[in-house]
Amino acid sequence: MFRKRKNKFKKIKPQNFVYTRVKKRKKRIILTILYILLGVVFAFGLLYFLFFSEYFNIKNISFSGEKTIKEYDLKNTYFEYAGQKKYIFLNQKNILALSSFDLSEALKKSFRRIKNVKIEKNIPNSIDIFIEEYEPVGISCRDFNSAGLDCFYFDKDGIIFDTAPLIIGEMFLSVYDNNLSIENFPNAKYKKDLIDFVLRFKKEILKNSDMSVKYFSFKDQFDDIEVYLKSGFKIFLTKDQNPEKQVYDVMRVIKEEIKENFKDLDYIDLRIKNRAYYKLKTNIPTEEQKIP
Repeated sequence: MFRKRKNKFKKIKPQNFVYTRVKKRKKRIILTILYILLGVVFAFGLLYFLFFSEYFNIKNISFSGEKTIKEYDLKNTYFEYAGQKKYIFLNQKNILALSSFDLSEALKKSFRRIKNVKIEKNIPNSIDIFIEEYEPVGISCRDFNSAGLDCFYFDKDGIIFDTAPLIIGEMFLSVYDNNLSIENFPNAKYKKDLIDFVLRFKKEILKNSDMSVKYFSFKDQFDDIEVYLKSGFKIFLTKDQNPEKQVYDVMRVIKEEIKENFKDLDYIDLRIKNRAYYKLKTNIPTEEQKIP
């Protein structure tokens, strides 16, 4: 009367169960190895495309901002730098491998007049290089009687940045410095406020007289300054006082005290505040005359 129910669940033999687990594990290992191989191939392919194919090689270089340096010379320096290898195998012609800092330093080393370099990369294969040059305001020399072999340009911040020919004229400040010794460029030789002072003094004396400065000499740690004029006399100044006021004092002493003895003037000394001393070459003995 009663039918016997069949068991729907088959009994799995122990050996079949172990076989199935091993098979699945092998499959996972094989897939993992395949994924790793594909990842490695993709990574090497990507690296080759980014750094070794010609797609990212720099083809267009533009320079701007240079004033005295020729673009031809700048490009030659770039090509010389780009021909070097980075980390033995990386090509510097590649825009991604190019080090902006290293290229900037290479340009500064080749051209002393370069103050700053800014490099903009335009992916995939062009770069813009902006050059800022030092602006010379004067020259400093060890000896103004030589051929000018020991002369150097300096800028408004007092930084000596390159060798210079001997120039004496209204265009540049001329500074005599017998302690001048420059081994490395750029060199922060003079204080910025000292250069600003002599620039203002020279401008003021040209504006208020027919006298012109031959050269300046910076004397000691007290910032005393000697001014040698083409007229043949000297002026002793101090940076602690206003340069325009000191020019006014010079003109007053010449007009009110020296007068017709101007050709015999040896020096005017303005280093003491609110006092002006002068001396004539014909004074015997050479006593200083004080003018309140």
